[in-house]
Amino acid sequence: MKATRLVLSAFLALGMASGAVWGAKFETNPGDPGNSITFDVAAPLETIVGTSAAVKGHFRFDPGNVKASSGGMFVVDVAKFKTGIDLRDEHFRDNFLQAKKYPNATFTLGKITKASKKSIKSGESVELEIEGTMNMHGVKHKEKATATVTYLDKEAVGGVLPGNVIVVKASFQIALADYGIKRPAMLVLKVGEVVDIDLTSRLTDAPKMANGDGCGAGGCGGCGAGGCGSCGAGGCGGCGAGGCGSCGAGGSGGCGAGGCGE
Repeated sequence: MKATRLVLSAFLALGMASGAVWGAKFETNPGDPGNSITFDVAAPLETIVGTSAAVKGHFRFDPGNVKASSGGMFVVDVAKFKTGIDLRDEHFRDNFLQAKKYPNATFTLGKITKASKKSIKSGESVELEIEGTMNMHGVKHKEKATATVTYLDKEAVGGVLPGNVIVVKASFQIALADYGIKRPAMLVLKVGEVVDIDLTSRLTDAPKMANGDGCGAGGCGGCGAGGCGSCGAGGCGGCGAGGCGSCGAGGSGGCGAGGCGE
């Protein structure tokens, strides 16, 4: 019996340690305007800038043990980049990245090699140095990145997103040759061989609530018909159409039909 207790204790300790290593899983929300990626590439007469909001991903992050955080991936739909000139966008998609053949670029986090702080509280940020693998144009290559992660607990977020939130801002510099991409000529002018990439992403540890999952018909989160606590369709905590908060049917907190307490 004593041996059984020892084995059980060791198992529980291992499970707790494993949880500390991985941290909570934070995920992006479809359509969140807080997610974006930008690339800069030099050309003789200008710096070409492309932007896209088609970013999704996840990151296991532990604010209490930052460097132990691990496991993450960000995926970008390369066909969605816009540079401000339609013809250049078409050239970029079809000839530069061959988007039909290789629709996504993916960065997979390997490990955090350096962190400016051991732990952070809500409202604080930490600077990270990261190693991972970029998969682009059908080629995988090891890359390094720098990142700033800001942690906000659900009280600090104030209902803009459900749950606790992290904001990730990461920067990469990649060489086109590493991915078998020939240096392209965009509208005759040749561009540089190195591309600077900046990623901004907001991730929550309550993505099911953010996406409206878990709501009953008409709403969720303690509300009546027509609204919900932190959900999508029908209203949310801050508020959309239909009402929200801790409300009854059609409204909340002193509001009229279809409104909310704020």
